[in-house]
Amino acid sequence: IKIKVQGAEREQRDTLMQELCAALDAAPVQHIGNILVVWRQRREEAKPAVSAEKKPVRAATAKSAAAFAAAARRAALAKASAETRRSPARSPAPRGRGNGPNSGSRGR
Repeated sequence: IKIKVQGAEREQRDTLMQELCAALDAAPVQHIGNILVVWRQRREEAKPAVSAEKKPVRAATAKSAAAFAAAARRAALAKASAETRRSPARSPAPRGRGNGPNSGSRGR
């Protein structure tokens, strides 16, 4: 447990730490500046009885994950087939002056 103490001198913080440890049934761990660190064993809490009926696990996450995986597979296959369709012997069009639609001249 970390406890922040404001406006107290070192001796006052030490005294306060001892009082807190006695009141909380805790052990002092360390004292860093105005922060006191104490340790206390976790209390056992009464756990509610687990019902014999278990609710069915929702499959929404599994469905969406499966759908995501299927879409990723389809995208990868589409990309691979597009790569194989593209001819490796095809070279880019030569760059030079021309009168084509992509020549860059605007009728000058």
